[in-house]
Amino acid sequence: MWKKYIGLLILCCMTLAGCGKETATDWLAYQQSALTIDGVFDLNGETLEADIELAAPEYDGEGRMLARSAKVTFGDNSLVAGISFEFDGEEAYVVSGVLKIPLEDETLIGGITDMISLFCISPDSFWEAEETELDGQSCVKAVYVDGEDSVEVLIDPESMLPMRITATLGEEQLSAEIRAITAE
Repeated sequence: MWKKYIGLLILCCMTLAGCGKETATDWLAYQQSALTIDGVFDLNGETLEADIELAAPEYDGEGRMLARSAKVTFGDNSLVAGISFEFDGEEAYVVSGVLKIPLEDETLIGGITDMISLFCISPDSFWEAEETELDGQSCVKAVYVDGEDSVEVLIDPESMLPMRITATLGEEQLSAEIRAITAE
């Protein structure tokens, strides 16, 4: 079960890795920290509000990012509002209050791990960065490309934290409109 989760993260990193250009600024430096994110996520047209807590990343001997421990709690506009999904090591759980149930539904895990993967982008696939605006606020659009797959990250140049992340991976469209984010 967790092999798929780990495989998805590795695949995402490897899919986005490739012959990108070098950059003097590490636009993805925030990924090296534990993150707390409040956002609106769009997964192929389905919009969900969620809070995500991600542990700081760990790496294997070859420098690939391993699956990060995470907790995803869905907001009020979801059928599972207030329910959390926790990922710890190779285990996944549905959590509500004191109730913690192991989770084995690969389809459900896939959607949640897709949301988490937006915060696990490989810096090796950097393509370009340019100044732009989001809702009248200055930001930097950093683009990461591997073949036809791409990720755009709109970054606040003052905090160096993402404001919006949009990914196109094959036929899949994923995005996160970030309302609040902290890196520790």
